Amino acid sequence: MITYNILLDENKTTLLSVCLLQIQAIIGVFMTILSLARFASLLPKPESQNHREK
Repeated sequence: MITYNILLDENKTTLLSVCLLQIQAIIGVFMTILSLARFASLLPKPESQNHREK
């Protein structure tokens, strides 16, 4: 498990790894939203319970 820490040294490797972790986190959030949107589109549309509208 990876944690984010604000206290970074000025090492190039550390800055590169933090940038890669941020990009991975953003891609993960984007893919989660896409998966949820795709799942929601598969749900059946609700029908009206009003007999006059049917």
